[in-house]
Amino acid sequence: MGNLIIAYSIHAAIASRLFDKVMVSTDCEDIVAISKEYDASMPFMRSSKTSDDFSTTADVLFEVLDNYSNQGKTFLWICCIYPTAPFVTAEKLRAAFDSLRKNDADALLPVVPFSYPPLRGLEINSNFYR
Repeated sequence: MGNLIIAYSIHAAIASRLFDKVMVSTDCEDIVAISKEYDASMPFMRSSKTSDDFSTTADVLFEVLDNYSNQGKTFLWICCIYPTAPFVTAEKLRAAFDSLRKNDADALLPVVPFSYPPLRGLEINSNFYR
């Protein structure tokens, strides 16, 4: 039941009517089934290389774009919506895209106030912040 939260993001993306394709990148068969049930595309599975705890969002996005490129498909715009974003709406997606285009920006990231000093949200290791 917990995996159903992804349905909110899929629904918002489809309802926005901004996208030619709404696809889900996963290595989980349960999420594949839920994604298909909510009309998301599943043209390929995520590799083990981008499914571990050390993979970044950029790693996943590049893999998705490479897979589409291998199929002869390219996109002018892409959008990454995390599956744990139940407050995303079609209206917010359209407003974000309008802002991106109006400002001739290369990228747009949502930002919200942090409830306490941001440094308390990071763990400093020898090689990176987490």
